[in-house]
This record gives sequence, structure tokens and C-alpha cells, in this order.
Amino acid sequence: TINLVRGPYLQVLTPNSVNIRWASDISTNSKVYYGTDLSYGSAVDSATITTEHEIKLTGLLPNTKYYYTVGSSLKNIQGDDKNYFTTSLTTGSNASFTVWATGDFGKITTGQAGVKSAYLNYGKRANFWIWLGDNAYESGTTAEYNSTVFNQYPDIFKKTPVYPAPGNHDYANAGYLSVSALGTNFPYFNFFTVPTQAQAGGVASNSKKYYSYDFGN
Repeated sequence: TINLVRGPYLQVLTPNSVNIRWASDISTNSKVYYGTDLSYGSAVDSATITTEHEIKLTGLLPNTKYYYTVGSSLKNIQGDDKNYFTTSLTTGSNASFTVWATGDFGKITTGQAGVKSAYLNYGKRANFWIWLGDNAYESGTTAEYNSTVFNQYPDIFKKTPVYPAPGNHDYANAGYLSVSALGTNFPYFNFFTVPTQAQAGGVASNSKKYYSYDFGN
């Protein structure tokens, strides 16, 4: 039996690609089925045996809805009509889009629950989700990220690409001027894939601490 520990969640969305990540409780290889309807029709796999899975889908059409499953070559762990994403608008497009931005949110408070409910009740799904930092309180540990962030938004993560940023609480609440904060030895940097090489447009940063991307205009 394979169980999900985290995710699935979507990273580095572009008009033609997306990275799908998830974590499992036992080590397996990785496989994603995907397509524009629930018959899927295409698949990408990785032979690497791991509990931290990541599959990049390429050759996708811009501004197109795709459904997907996640699992191993032996078993799909998850995949239904709630597992989908829509690729980015083409760069420079004047079509409208919606962004959800949150900061200091992973606390399991009535405020966090209220903001989530307000978003869901808004009735329009965000094309992508921006995090402003201090994502998991108090210290951005693995347990805190799983309980205060990933476990709070499972259906939103399945279909809303995330562009995260770290805050001091994601640096173990150490502060940006501490010696440890000069490095990246924190769960945040292991959990997220960001376009350090300008894979999503903009300028290559060569650092997981900051990055750029394009979306529409």
C-alpha cells in the first residue's frame, strides 16, 4: 500500500509545461498519466526510487486544461476530476487571469480557515497562487509544512500552481542576518521547485531564494 504524505502539488507553470510533485510514505518510482480528459492518454515516468516525487510534463498546449494522476508504475495513488491544471497564457497575452496571494498563513487558525473559505466562495479559481513568505509557523519544519499548509488545502494544491517565497519563519525563525540563513538547509528549499534558470521566463537567478517568471502580460 502506498499513501500520500504531501501533495500532489504543481510547480513552475509555463504555457507548455508544469512540474508535478508529491511525497509518499514508501519509496517507489514515479509515474504520471495526463490528458485533456479523464481517459488521459499520455504518461511520463521516472525510474528513480524515492519518497519525494517530481515529474515534469512538457509539450503541452497554452491555456489548456489537463487532468492527471500520480503514483508508481504499479499503482495510481490519486487521480480524479479534482486533479487538473491549466497551463499559462502565452507570454504577452492580454487575456484576463486571477491570482491568489497569501502570506503568514500556515498557522491553523480561524483566520487561515476564513481566508480559505473566502477564496473558495469567491467562485473564480486562481490561475496561480503566490506565497509572500512565512508560510509555515513557527519554524517551517517538515511537520509544520505538512500539518499547517499541505493538509489544509489538498484540493486547492491539486489544481493551483504555487509560486512560493521564503520568510524568516521558513528559515527556522532564525532571521535573515543569521549565519544559518545564508544557506538553504531548510525544508522549504527541499519541498519546492522554482525556475532558477528562467524556465518560466524572466531572468535566471541561479538561486532557490529568488526567481522570476512570466504570466500573460
